[in-house]
Amino acid sequence: MPDHKRASGSRSCRGTAYVLVLACSALIAVVGVAGVLAARVLRTSLHSHTDAAKARVGAQSAIESTLMEAANTIGWRTSAAAGPITTTPPNMQRLSVVASDPVDADLINSIQDPVDLVASAAAGETNQMASLRLTPTQTPMSCMNYGIIANGNIVFDGTQILLRQPVHSNGAISALGGSVIGADVSATGLITGITYQGSIAPLSPSVPVPNSSVVASYAKRGVKINYNSIAGAAIDKVLISPLANPYGASTSASGIYEIDCSNKPLTIKDSRIVGTLVITRCTLLVIEKNISWEPASPELPALVSDSPVEYKFDATDLSESAQNRNFNPPGTPYRGLTNSTQTDRMASVLRGVYFTSGNVNLSGGKPTFEGRLIVGGTLNIKASPVRVRRDIAETPMEGFIDHGPFLITPGTLRRAVN
Repeated sequence: MPDHKRASGSRSCRGTAYVLVLACSALIAVVGVAGVLAARVLRTSLHSHTDAAKARVGAQSAIESTLMEAANTIGWRTSAAAGPITTTPPNMQRLSVVASDPVDADLINSIQDPVDLVASAAAGETNQMASLRLTPTQTPMSCMNYGIIANGNIVFDGTQILLRQPVHSNGAISALGGSVIGADVSATGLITGITYQGSIAPLSPSVPVPNSSVVASYAKRGVKINYNSIAGAAIDKVLISPLANPYGASTSASGIYEIDCSNKPLTIKDSRIVGTLVITRCTLLVIEKNISWEPASPELPALVSDSPVEYKFDATDLSESAQNRNFNPPGTPYRGLTNSTQTDRMASVLRGVYFTSGNVNLSGGKPTFEGRLIVGGTLNIKASPVRVRRDIAETPMEGFIDHGPFLITPGTLRRAVN
């Protein structure tokens, strides 16, 4: 073969080899870049999965931590309503828990409403959320099992007691002056007298009753009535209700009104009350003559006070014509009826729960209660007869319940990525 042909073939082989080398180099470079990119993607994916796991665990832990602290009380609900419950650990960018009321968006107005918890946790670029609903559980305090209960001694003096519920004293009980007690009676101390028609149980265990902190709690929730606006220091011939405040322009949707008596007396007579009166610093609260009184809601007591109280109201009907007042105007029905006349008559009965942390006297008239009389001090009864009929509603109310733990509503635990 001629020399020039061999030279040409040699150059062709060397060119092909060069191209192959370049191609292989390019392929290796591409593979290398792809490997770097794949490593970066893998690293990013691993970080993302790690952040997601951190955020997911953080949200779950936040829910669990809140569950340990949550209590179905006005105090806890007020704190939770103030803003997010936030704690951010070092490995988190943000972690918060928000509580809300799914019924009416108001966490504070009712301890009966459920609570929704939503936890949000952020780590890296990942945000994880967890949520659930809590159902409040509570039982009435054991003192609510009694028609009459006092933390101090109870003295029956020349009276007849007609009760459908038992009587209890965390002190002693005595029946004087031929009193006839038509109820089961128990006391932590001794029971003296021989005119008990029901069972008697001296030396019984003490039964807890609320204290004055209940008064402070309700006072914070009430619309204030200026004591000086009450003519003659007597609530007389008036209607007080969620829609009616004869002593000011402001009304209370819940019917809770607070009166600070500034160490002066107060009398309530010949009136209709549909609401909760919170009476504080009163030298003596007297409830007399004809009174139709009930709370605006079965979740609320009728009276809470830190003052001594004297009941001497009568069983005679509250008459609109006699008092020259309409006590059931539109918006405040009596037994489902409203009108604009002054011809109705209403039973003189105290319905609901009546509580004072002070001493109580039932000194006159023929009082009828439909509910419970709870006394933080001593109780002396001379009025006769005294009737205490069990009220219909058994709804637990703040201050008179034992709070149990929240229950997680089945099927409400949710997790989400935001």
